[in-house]
Amino acid sequence: KAAVLGRVPAVRMFLAVVSVLVVLGPVALAEPKKSRPAPAQFCKVGIVGAGWGGTYASWRLGIDTGPDKGGVDARDICIFEAFGRPGGRTYDIHFGDYILDVGAYRFAGDMHLPADLIANALRLPSVCYDPTCIDDDVRKEVIWPYSEPLRKLVDFDGRNVGYGAPLEVMLGQLRHAGALVQLGTEVTGVEKTAEGWRLHFLSGSSAEVISLVLNLPRVVLSGITGLQEALAGRWPAVSCVERSFPKGVTEGRATVKVYAVYEEAWWVSRLGLLRGTLEDMDTDPPVSIHYHDGEVLCSAGVDAGGTQIWKPAREVDDRRICRGVLQVFYRHSQLCPSSNPGCMEYWARLPRANASNPLTMAGAADSVVQEVHEKLLSMHASKFHALNISKAGIKSPMAVAYSVWSRSDVLPAGDRGLLSSPADVIFEKDLPDSCGASSVPEYQDMVQGTGTWANIAPGLHLANNDFCAGRAAAWHGPWAEMSLLGAERVLLRAFKLQRPAWLNESYYAREILGAILHKPCVANAFI
Repeated sequence: KAAVLGRVPAVRMFLAVVSVLVVLGPVALAEPKKSRPAPAQFCKVGIVGAGWGGTYASWRLGIDTGPDKGGVDARDICIFEAFGRPGGRTYDIHFGDYILDVGAYRFAGDMHLPADLIANALRLPSVCYDPTCIDDDVRKEVIWPYSEPLRKLVDFDGRNVGYGAPLEVMLGQLRHAGALVQLGTEVTGVEKTAEGWRLHFLSGSSAEVISLVLNLPRVVLSGITGLQEALAGRWPAVSCVERSFPKGVTEGRATVKVYAVYEEAWWVSRLGLLRGTLEDMDTDPPVSIHYHDGEVLCSAGVDAGGTQIWKPAREVDDRRICRGVLQVFYRHSQLCPSSNPGCMEYWARLPRANASNPLTMAGAADSVVQEVHEKLLSMHASKFHALNISKAGIKSPMAVAYSVWSRSDVLPAGDRGLLSSPADVIFEKDLPDSCGASSVPEYQDMVQGTGTWANIAPGLHLANNDFCAGRAAAWHGPWAEMSLLGAERVLLRAFKLQRPAWLNESYYAREILGAILHKPCVANAFI
């Protein structure tokens, strides 16, 4: 119990140590700069949305570059986020002493944004997502353009810290340097002013900014009063939707991720299943397991004070006493099998704790927990029999966490679409005429407010993986990398920031300086 209660403070301490001592070094030990009182009345740079793109743009301007190198004093940056947590589609939750990634959660080593940011700039530790570093499961599911293994973030003990950890570190540095970070602050309107832009908030307050970066999904942008009028000729690119998937791929109405939290990780302790996949989509609840996904801890003895020591299963040889989390299901709607094209429907029909929040935590008393448990044991019955292992004493999960990210055009009743599933632009040969652009580079400029489109709504820029545009033949999922690439292009073309020294030079030249029509939409995290 003590370990469970101490886990969250320990993670926060880990992030604080990394943020202050490892990254900033002695400079960070100075007194924090004084920030303006909230709510802000004026900021030179306003960032709306504290997901990957918004947080990264703020950090690059105010911390990584700074005013002495062409950036911005962090005290002149204001970040506004509608939810009470940063991350957007990167969504970490704490349950007991586990951290569950119910949204985006992994990245390839040669997916240089965010990989180089995480390893070289923020210096956060990570390990292979697959203990063997092979990733054969992902490579079989989609067209895979990366050669280096997928990775996940861990602390100094090898424990999961969640994909939101880099965002927490960047925001921590920004706060320390005097930036204003306002969570729970929803933007409802935008209007042009003499110097820049005025933001109107749901609370009735407002703020004025000179430059504005919106890191928001398409469906959210469509609901902001005054934005369509302000963007004028750029709006066709912002609003266009094209979902022409590769042959054999159809789109359902959601992306779903499900985890079961067990007191005994029986798939490891009894069956030895540390990695690999298993699925049964033909009966409800549909199940698609990745054994190596959820965190599993095994007993590694006791310390000098008699407290039990738990270590990641991949680090110990004796796995007879283990507990942990099993990924029960993870599918984009486009990846349902032909035998069950509606494989999302079971999960999409389940009651949600909050209509506008993808995540619901079902407790032991909820029927879905027992249904999941019975299905899992049934799927492994032959394995138990083959090994002559008993199922006796295996308890139902303590909880089942299911996150349902609905498509923006088929939102369930009450869902405002603030956290919808990604809606990148996918086309067969050419961008549709409705996008208003003749090429992907022109489309990017229209969305980002750069290049020949810089004079339309000047100073107003967009960066989100909804605006990834690429051909169906190269589609491999809407990864968060696209938000980072969009943000980096805005930083170059609108703010004149050059390549950061920590970012791979050839990657920067290809993805930032030389994006061309046939280049696939590269994106990271949400798969």
